[in-house]
Amino acid sequence: MRQSAILTQEQVFEAVCSAIKNAIDVGNVELKPSTLIFKVLDVSQADWLDIIFRLQRDLGIEIPVCGMIPKSIFELLEVGKIHKEDDRFNQYTIRSFVSYLRELMAP
Repeated sequence: MRQSAILTQEQVFEAVCSAIKNAIDVGNVELKPSTLIFKVLDVSQADWLDIIFRLQRDLGIEIPVCGMIPKSIFELLEVGKIHKEDDRFNQYTIRSFVSYLRELMAP
């Protein structure tokens, strides 16, 4: 894994959008900072892992798989105890993910 350089918010946003587009079919959804990752894009746990691995490679950083998204959210989703309409999914925007990644990249 290569050493990450200090990237701007916009550069990290572009990397996240690229990883999402390469991992899933976003259809006609325009990726914006406010886009809800799970509610709008319908990202599954497998998709999420794909996105994480792509970003680790592209940004050269270690990203804890469940760092931003608690594993329990996926487990509840898989067994049908919560649905993507649940308010717990409203906090997971591309903007919040970019901010999380930038924190991981900070020296």
